[in-house]
Amino acid sequence: MSEKELRKHFKFDESALAANRAGQLSAKQVQILVEGERGAKRIFVGMGIGLVLLAALITYVVISSTFHEGYSFADLSNDQKVGLVLGLGLPWLILGMLSVGAFSGA
Repeated sequence: MSEKELRKHFKFDESALAANRAGQLSAKQVQILVEGERGAKRIFVGMGIGLVLLAALITYVVISSTFHEGYSFADLSNDQKVGLVLGLGLPWLILGMLSVGAFSGA
């Protein structure tokens, strides 16, 4: 591609080229980067919230199915306790770690 085609493709003008040759970003380029960061932050926060909601939904399903089966939390066997810990603990651990990563990425 020629320099003219590259400028058109990347939306560069003379002021952007001059700033880049001086080792800096133009004001327009800074604005584009800031807008991109803002959009990425929204995506990561949304992912984090979605993962927490997914873990809450899994918790609701596990607990409601336990009650639906007629179990009481007072008289659970050891196997049922292990099943509840795995059914509730693993999703919260995995999805919690992913949501912390998403929030820290934001």
